[in-house]
Amino acid sequence: MKDAKDWNDWSPSGASKFDKLKRKEELKNLRKDAKIASNNGANLEYQVPDNAKKEQVLDMLGNDIPDNFDIIVTCK
Repeated sequence: MKDAKDWNDWSPSGASKFDKLKRKEELKNLRKDAKIASNNGANLEYQVPDNAKKEQVLDMLGNDIPDNFDIIVTCK
């Protein structure tokens, strides 16, 4: 299952309550999508525009990375 993320301004990296909420929502969606994919014998693949966004997602996940999740950098 592929999820192309064309995020130039996402995810909010600030410390405001809004930015934290948006990051929390995205992590919740990622975990839900990974579970759906896993239940169907598939992997979840995020496609992001650059390595900085890949690192941002990995930082958000910390050590809680789903087994069936991968991030692919797809330069524009």
